[in-house]
Amino acid sequence: NRSVMEGYNRGLDKIKIIQKYGDIDLIGMVVKKWVSKKGNITLELDSPEGRCIAIVSKDDVEATRDSGKILIDDVIGIKGKKFADEVVIVKSFLWPDLVQKTPKHSEQDLSICLISDMHIGSKLFMEKEFARFLSWINGNATKEKDLERIGKIKYLIIAGDNVDGIGVYPDQINELSIKDIYAQYSKFAELIKQVPDYIEIFVCPGQHDAVRRADPQPAIEKEYLGEIFDQDNFHSIGSPGWIDIEGFKSLVYHGASHHDMYSAMSHLDAKQPEKAMEELLRRRDLSTGFGQNQPYVPESNDYMLIREEPDFYFAGDMHHKGYSQYRGCLNVNAGCWQLQTDFQTKMGHTPTPGIAIDINLKTRKLTENNFYGEQ
Repeated sequence: NRSVMEGYNRGLDKIKIIQKYGDIDLIGMVVKKWVSKKGNITLELDSPEGRCIAIVSKDDVEATRDSGKILIDDVIGIKGKKFADEVVIVKSFLWPDLVQKTPKHSEQDLSICLISDMHIGSKLFMEKEFARFLSWINGNATKEKDLERIGKIKYLIIAGDNVDGIGVYPDQINELSIKDIYAQYSKFAELIKQVPDYIEIFVCPGQHDAVRRADPQPAIEKEYLGEIFDQDNFHSIGSPGWIDIEGFKSLVYHGASHHDMYSAMSHLDAKQPEKAMEELLRRRDLSTGFGQNQPYVPESNDYMLIREEPDFYFAGDMHHKGYSQYRGCLNVNAGCWQLQTDFQTKMGHTPTPGIAIDINLKTRKLTENNFYGEQ
């Protein structure tokens, strides 16, 4: 974990003073990765002190398995043995990772509701189902236990792709019911105004919103959101963004870099988005490498680094629900409010639409509320 990595005091320039086959601990950034002629995973590491080659023996099953999780630009720790002045045989890997902790509970019996990927303006936006959700969150339920649970919702998080946008992909105009970006946000505001005013609303952008596509994405501006921007309970945040909710550190990120994770790591599946979220937490970094599919804007402060230890990590983008507990952090990926697109059909990806997720802060119980297919 990170505390262990901070204890590594041997830079790559210290390899030369270690005896051959002596134990050595190193930290470096992966700049190259390949399979040698003998079938061993080989890494080239860089650091301010120099570079070295790290070799993972194909006979070391555990180290070989872990090496499959390593991506270019990852900063990793290595425990190994010196083989030559610039060559190390790897015994095990360490990532910055989260510190293992007991999941936090609140004394307040309140809940967070999470939705994402509304894609308002698309012909496939599930307006009837979303209207049912709005009716539900306003307390229109028949079961007493549902009414009690709805009354505990104090926070609503919307994790990006609030509208479908204009010109996001070729020929998108033919798939839009609202063909003006301002009109799309006007419809968005019209719907969100129906959320009870005692609920605090946090909205982050996605690739379809009226902000730059590159991470980190700034908050959606008042120019598009209109009067709802000035509502006391409405908060426009960036992606990624951090919210302090009843003392819980909550990380909200739409999830654009998840796509690069699926491309780079064969064991990941878009139907289990929580696994990609875990890999990003392991790295303490929401970006997956400069120059890959998801563009990234370098800034003086790296907003993609996970400097805090989150209690919650909320995401969307994949149009598929997913949940996991990882080292005391609850990962929740929302579904969507858009029916299956032609592109998703071609890719064999089936979304999980029409679901609002609520999480009780006292019990940490997660409940799916399904509004798809209801009469």
